[in-house]
Amino acid sequence: YFITNVLTDVGFRIPRIRWAQSASEVFIRELCPVVKRFSGRPLEEVQAHLLASGDGVYLVGLDNHTGFLTVALGEIRFVHADYYGWDTGVESEEIFGDNPLADSRYRVVGKLFSEEMVVKWLTGVAYE
Repeated sequence: YFITNVLTDVGFRIPRIRWAQSASEVFIRELCPVVKRFSGRPLEEVQAHLLASGDGVYLVGLDNHTGFLTVALGEIRFVHADYYGWDTGVESEEIFGDNPLADSRYRVVGKLFSEEMVVKWLTGVAYE
């Protein structure tokens, strides 16, 4: 529920519970006009895609987890509700390491805050 709670808390009108219980690709496709899938591909390919796509905040769906990716000045961070260290809570960490992003075989990535998304956010349009 971390991702959908954050999106709701900043003012997006989304079906929070339904999306939290769905596969993350479902709501990533609803929110992001461009979605890139990486199945069985090395994390270095995801890294290259993110750096080429520019600074911003991205959603990432994994085998069985979801998080944010932040890209700023050539640095990429994975922000998620950590379940490897259950007592950690929300964590921002490097993308390479002992984490669900590095361990996942499937990754779907979409960049947040497209012009359409911002207009819907500011005008209060609800997502279905």
